[in-house]
Amino acid sequence: LNDGRFILKKGLVYNVEKFLKILRTLNQEYLTSLDHHSSNNSSDLIVPEYLFKKFPFMQTLIVYSKLIADCKYDLTFLNIILNNMIRNLVTEETGFRYDTIVRQFVTSLYILGGRTAYEFVRLNIPALLPSVQIIQTYIAASDNPEAWFVAEDATAVVPKVTYDTKSNTFIGFSLPLDSNGLPIQNSYSTDSFTRLEEWYSDIKRATLLNAYLIQPLSSSFHISPYIFAAYGTDNKSESADVISRWYKIY
Repeated sequence: LNDGRFILKKGLVYNVEKFLKILRTLNQEYLTSLDHHSSNNSSDLIVPEYLFKKFPFMQTLIVYSKLIADCKYDLTFLNIILNNMIRNLVTEETGFRYDTIVRQFVTSLYILGGRTAYEFVRLNIPALLPSVQIIQTYIAASDNPEAWFVAEDATAVVPKVTYDTKSNTFIGFSLPLDSNGLPIQNSYSTDSFTRLEEWYSDIKRATLLNAYLIQPLSSSFHISPYIFAAYGTDNKSESADVISRWYKIY
């Protein structure tokens, strides 16, 4: 127009408004994508390089997590152990919790390894094993609270034959074993000096004392470990004797 104003046709106005609407839509989508990307970045864990140098096992865990799906070994139990231990490490010690499978494992470790070995592992691997008191409570609450732990061990002795007046036997010879792998008592009883000479010539003297110790697993008994059987041996036996002996004991 002569006064400097413009007149736009309705078609041009429509196209301009449509163009602006598209720009607003694209701008909104762009802002949304930025927010989403920002939120994703905030959930990512960035580990500084100095931590990898200080704790090399972290890199091993990353490699482990990548290979776990394709590993030919069953790592279910290992995963439970690691998850339980790491979960305990990030909580107060009074809040430590142990999965059922972990409790069963540590109970077996306590029974088979004994208290000293159990405490050694527990002190060197924090948050992995519960205290001995917790283990004893767990055993006492199990289906068989009167379970006992039996151990067999041998210690070296000086070979020597003596006469026992109560049993009228000579003690110090290596005792023979019966079909159950147990020593035959009173095997060397005789009134013949000639027979005794034959034993000295033919029978080996015991160089070891084989002892059996028993201890209740539950602390409610308040009983210390004690020896319930011992005999002299030269440690010459077969695996079948050992298996038969333990089968008979149990």
